[in-house]
Amino acid sequence: MANKKYWDDNMELHRNAQLDLESVLALKLIEHWGLIAGKPSGKEDSAGRAILALQTPEELVERAFITAGLFIAEAEKRDGIKPLPPMKERIDIMAEMQCARFDAAFDRRHENARPANEEPVQAQTQPD
Repeated sequence: MANKKYWDDNMELHRNAQLDLESVLALKLIEHWGLIAGKPSGKEDSAGRAILALQTPEELVERAFITAGLFIAEAEKRDGIKPLPPMKERIDIMAEMQCARFDAAFDRRHENARPANEEPVQAQTQPD
């Protein structure tokens, strides 16, 4: 049986703790580098290529946070980090967008409906 989704892709989950931007970036780097990040081991294979050793988990986390910190410092310098509006304002904006979608869907469904004060159109019959 195929996996069935029981959630909406646009749904946001709210937890009791939230990572800051640096921690989110570091986590993404850890996920990316965790399987592939290596460091020179000082050894070579028979073809003369360097053999890499995996970083220790401590080295991996340290590297990820240093990289994340440098990224954030540069992004702030370039004014690349924009704060979000307060949650109440974001909820109000989402509610307005949802109402607009409902209105548009209602208009599409009822665009051919006749107004209540309009007389029904009589079918014209062809003379025999």
